[in-house]
Amino acid sequence: MNTRKLPIRMYVIAFACLVLISPRAGAQVSQEKQHVLDWLSRPEVVERFGRISDAIWSYAELGLQEYKSSALLIETLDKAGVWYFLRNSDQRLKAMYERVLNCAKGAALATGTELAEVRVIAAIHQSHHNKALAELVDRNIKLIGMPEWTEQEHEFAKALQREMGRQESGMPTKTGNISKPQAVFTGGASSDHGDVTLIAPTATIRFPGNVPGATGHHWSTVAGGFGSSAWKGLNAGAKAMATSAIDLLTDPEALREIRKEFEQYAKEHPYESFLPADAEPPLDINEKLMKQYRPLMEPHYSKPK
Repeated sequence: MNTRKLPIRMYVIAFACLVLISPRAGAQVSQEKQHVLDWLSRPEVVERFGRISDAIWSYAELGLQEYKSSALLIETLDKAGVWYFLRNSDQRLKAMYERVLNCAKGAALATGTELAEVRVIAAIHQSHHNKALAELVDRNIKLIGMPEWTEQEHEFAKALQREMGRQESGMPTKTGNISKPQAVFTGGASSDHGDVTLIAPTATIRFPGNVPGATGHHWSTVAGGFGSSAWKGLNAGAKAMATSAIDLLTDPEALREIRKEFEQYAKEHPYESFLPADAEPPLDINEKLMKQYRPLMEPHYSKPK
């Protein structure tokens, strides 16, 4: 009996950001914080970081070509054999992986074929954020407050929301609040950020420069990443991050609380990489795609005047 090889690639994923402003009126600000806030408010600093942001955003979403990802996936699957994406909580991921692997072995056995290759392309943890650090950052977000949007910025947001069929509310006017952990884990961002949260206390900040109602991984998100509203959101986030860093440098008690929480959590959730010991970086995965689309992306890059 002839045996054909059945290569299988498995992509294993478990789950696991920045929130032109002065502090809120009446807020008590230390000398150290006021110094960094004044520096970040300088026009030349705002413009410098804004232009850096524009340059980075020029690469966003692969030049708006993500709508072709389904065709790319089909093409890749035809060549690769079978490609699995596993998505679950940290507690359940290993069992899911073993189950899928056994299914592949069983399919090969039942069809008289050979399972030639199992390649784990990526494997990441869900996020495990630090509450004490998140509360410290949240206090500074509240200290900085939201940017003051112009009427033109609100109109841009409403026009985009209208195009997307969303409520025409304009740009956000209130800061968000810390949300409680989900009682049942249902998903999150696909990023190795989750691994970072298990080796160092971590909290994230979402900056307010994008338009409410925009869809992630979509042209609507890309469209909101340029212009004055994006620069204001970037500046607000930089101030929240900088003032939080000052607290960590000047408030030993806050630092102790953050470290205490992290070390206790680490005892119950010790870090262990989900990647096999022999895993190699998948540098070949997007090589063809980047060669194909980079020339099409270049006309859309930001060109500072």
